[in-house]
Amino acid sequence: MSSPHTMKVVSSAHVERVRELKEKDLLRCDWLRDRVQAWKKEVIELNELGEVFDCVDIYRQPAFDHPLMKNHVLQMKPSSYPKGFPFKYSSAANTTKAQLGRIPCPAGTIPVLRNNSVERLPQDFSTILGGQLAIISTSDKIYGAHASFSIWKPVVKGYGDISATVMNVLNGRPGEDLEGIGAGSLRELQNKPCFDLQCKGFVQVGKFALGQQITPVSVYKGKQVALTFLLFQDPKTKDWWLVVDDKPVGYWPSFLFTNLKGRASMASFGGYVWGPTIKKQPPEMGSGHSAAEGELRAAYARNVKIVNIENLLTDLDRERTTCQATKPRCYSVDAFDYNSDGAHMFYGGPGGRCGY
Repeated sequence: MSSPHTMKVVSSAHVERVRELKEKDLLRCDWLRDRVQAWKKEVIELNELGEVFDCVDIYRQPAFDHPLMKNHVLQMKPSSYPKGFPFKYSSAANTTKAQLGRIPCPAGTIPVLRNNSVERLPQDFSTILGGQLAIISTSDKIYGAHASFSIWKPVVKGYGDISATVMNVLNGRPGEDLEGIGAGSLRELQNKPCFDLQCKGFVQVGKFALGQQITPVSVYKGKQVALTFLLFQDPKTKDWWLVVDDKPVGYWPSFLFTNLKGRASMASFGGYVWGPTIKKQPPEMGSGHSAAEGELRAAYARNVKIVNIENLLTDLDRERTTCQATKPRCYSVDAFDYNSDGAHMFYGGPGGRCGY
């Protein structure tokens, strides 16, 4: 079971094809556990955090169990990166990068975190997994998204609760054919939706392990810890790549999608919470403090940009961009604005008995 006291880096995927959904497509934690036991592997333990990883043959990772991956040719890196990447933004005072260790697996293998439990992805995706949001949202012809997030350790209380900082790109109609992929940091108790390698089709290529703990995290009124994420569509292969702090982690092959095969139509950046306690005492979001508290106190999203049709990192269109907090008494957005580094905002809140 996952520890309730950690923050993790995650990728996520959602393909909503209601008429085609079959029981065999619903992932269970037993499936991955059984698969890992069957793989030839070398165990690597991160002594300082107590995490255990299996070094799995890169061609025997879960992605290649997908029937559409039978004849897939592995891509070790994108054909090119968006113009303007890596993005040279202004250095924020009192901010440091999170420490994400590369797992020393042998050549030809990738690290897979043990006991990275999963549950079925909820079908209500109308508010990003059916929870509550505090986000920047923009609509456009989108070929990628970029943002830097401060990393916190919000309090989650209930079994199955999730509090996450996430960036998503989406296309389609909610409840019908919506497709989305995302990346960010997450804190949860013991189960979670379709994240990381449990999402059939995500191909990991780097030595950075999805699901591993983030350390250190931001301190209230103290040192801020941040991570930068980039999701973009390779202009040649049309695959969607995930990059964390300038390092390619892996990709979703384009043939897994219908609507996202061409581009995305919406991108969102910020916080979301979801889980059994969402209706009565929802978990904290971000730092657990109101967005209005601002610098060094509230969680932030900075350097927010999208990738346009010219494969260029560019600012969000102000007329197509909004801020949204679906439960304002619990979670808020504040100080939304633009500067030379792109859009930015503070977001989050305490959750609990707010407005119920």
